[in-house]
Amino acid sequence: MFIGGLFVLAATEFAQIAERRGRASDAAGYRAEAEKMAHVVTEHGWDGEWFRRAYDHAGRVVGSAENAEGQIFIEPQGMCVMSGIGLRNGMAVRALASVRKRLATSHGILLLQPAYTRYHRAARRSRAARRLGRVHRHPALPRRDVPDQRPQPGPDQRPGGQPGGGRSPGQGNARAAGTGRYDRACRGSRPVNAPMR
Repeated sequence: MFIGGLFVLAATEFAQIAERRGRASDAAGYRAEAEKMAHVVTEHGWDGEWFRRAYDHAGRVVGSAENAEGQIFIEPQGMCVMSGIGLRNGMAVRALASVRKRLATSHGILLLQPAYTRYHRAARRSRAARRLGRVHRHPALPRRDVPDQRPQPGPDQRPGGQPGGGRSPGQGNARAAGTGRYDRACRGSRPVNAPMR
């Protein structure tokens, strides 16, 4: 259902682009395809309180209340709601209420719940993350037009007592010093001066 929601979102945006370019027949075609897919998602992808994740290679539902593990996934809820599926009939509101009830924690939104205890094809992209049902987060990349406001450690506070963590100039001083793009993006996931692996 995640891919179905993505298709509806993309087709709707293509329709808007086609309209702006004066291609009314293309816009109508994109909208018709989006409506067909939205109908399929609501008919075969709604589980009663949330959108299912998918159907596996054997035709079994993934992300359903009937599953023992991996009953609800975050991705289809967000993508289907963003694409507009379920806005008119209340499905979107119910799906987001299920996210709040079953996936929201004080640390963030879980990828799925309940977590898998054994391997499942739906979890293949990141076995450990999905099996453990850990919090879904992407590091926010910093804006380039905003300077980094964090205080930078002095040379005596860096590993080796040298600027750049003991590295010679030109060997990734910004990364080692915690001022590089990667360090700003992953702020909080490791100490600034921790060695890169």
